[in-house]
Amino acid sequence: MIINSKANKLFGGILALLIVFCATTVARAAWYDFRVTEEFITETPVVSEDEVKKAFFAILKAYINEDQGTFMGFIADDFQGNRSALEDAIDDDFRFFNNITISPTISRIVQAGDSFEVDFFFYRKLQSAKTGSVVSDNASSYMLFKRTDDGCKVIAMASPLIFGLSNAEEVATNVDSGAVGKEIIVVDSNTGSVTKAEQQTTVAETASGNVRTGTESMHSNLVFTGPDSGVGECFIFSSQSITTDSSEQIEHGAHTGDFALFRSPNAGDPIYFSTSNGAMLKDLGSGSLDSVTSVPADSSAYTYAIPLSGPHVIPESGRLYAFKTSAGYSVIRITSLSASVIDPTTSVVDVTFDYKIQMDGTNNF
Repeated sequence: MIINSKANKLFGGILALLIVFCATTVARAAWYDFRVTEEFITETPVVSEDEVKKAFFAILKAYINEDQGTFMGFIADDFQGNRSALEDAIDDDFRFFNNITISPTISRIVQAGDSFEVDFFFYRKLQSAKTGSVVSDNASSYMLFKRTDDGCKVIAMASPLIFGLSNAEEVATNVDSGAVGKEIIVVDSNTGSVTKAEQQTTVAETASGNVRTGTESMHSNLVFTGPDSGVGECFIFSSQSITTDSSEQIEHGAHTGDFALFRSPNAGDPIYFSTSNGAMLKDLGSGSLDSVTSVPADSSAYTYAIPLSGPHVIPESGRLYAFKTSAGYSVIRITSLSASVIDPTTSVVDVTFDYKIQMDGTNNF
């Protein structure tokens, strides 16, 4: 048999081309199938930082608008705190607070897998529905968001909380270390009483702390040209907040706060304490606030202070004063005090003081 060498070479070349073509086709088909499969097995969408920010401010808006349904729609089913407790606490917030204002500033967003930690600073102001008093605080905190098929949802909140204040122990899962030592708003879930407490290193310690401490300043512009003229600021120990009343109410010891300061526009007249709501006070002398570990429990050790009719108690800078009120016992130390006469009918009083308040009703600090 005679074999044509040229034909043999041609046949071999064609065969080789067919093998290469088939192999390439199979490889392309396999690659194509893999890409198609890869597209369809993606379970979680890619989420950008902008979407996380959008979710953060959307849940904040729902809270400010007291829209509980929309708010809870942003809470993940696997929320790390107690989801039911959060829902109840949000309901309490809407009952206990009026005119809620929260101004947050996001400091950073950190991604870890499909979770995002949103760190932020906030300034908050709200009004107690129980007393009408206004209280504010500012601190840092953070929240954790996760990717879901329905968008970004919250999986954890740190203390200090900006939502669900009445049940922080069951809602918050951690404490923001940058907030430790800050005075933050807390609320009693049973009474609705709004107070402030120092943020501790654990959620439980902050929620159960009995002694509240802080610094406050009050300004009064007292005018005596007729009834209910002029405005003076008064302090309420139970809520650690300031309220305002007329010059006449402060002069008669009939204001809504526990104490205020009064001065007539007559040159040379002293400044007087003015107590109300059954509050009484006792001069403890000079010293530091920390040095006071207990105050007298007997009411006979205290006195009312009514500027118009007496008894009179004259405040001095650097001195300590104990107060006995319907809410318990408190101590203040006046750090600055000034007064001036603007005209024959107007006087101005300014005071700054440090305070500590025993919330459990005992007279020991």
